[in-house]
Amino acid sequence: MFKEADTPDVFPSKVLVCASEKLLNSANKKDIWALSGDGWKSVLADHRKEVISRFIGKLNTPRQSQVDELFLQLIGLKSISSSWHWKGKTKKKAVESLSNLITLRGSIAHRVKTSKSVTKSEVERNIQICMRLSVLSSNACAIYLQKSTGKYPWNRFTYKATG
Repeated sequence: MFKEADTPDVFPSKVLVCASEKLLNSANKKDIWALSGDGWKSVLADHRKEVISRFIGKLNTPRQSQVDELFLQLIGLKSISSSWHWKGKTKKKAVESLSNLITLRGSIAHRVKTSKSVTKSEVERNIQICMRLSVLSSNACAIYLQKSTGKYPWNRFTYKATG
């Protein structure tokens, strides 16, 4: 999206507003001139770096709200988690499965053990959840970017019956 853009118009208003806040709130009112010419590209690139820094550090616990906010702030995609469903699994159950995985990961990482053993089938089930959520998120993002720019940024993926 960023590389393809000739003007900032391809970016949603939410992203443009978030990216410009630093300039608007600056004590030095001349900072707004950073937007002149192709300066908007630098402003958006700086915004991207800040958003990635703010959210990616927390993604050792990628809860639904954090993932949704990351995509909203970065490219303007509202609720990427709304795509997290497939045959036999509602969005609510998918989010619950992700939360359970995050809780399990936290109990292993912070306590060095869990209250119960982790079985091979649990590991395999969690791999399935991660793969499906990844594919669904990738496809939702690609469709959103295609609608914004008119070009597909990457091919659509499938994983088992997901995609």
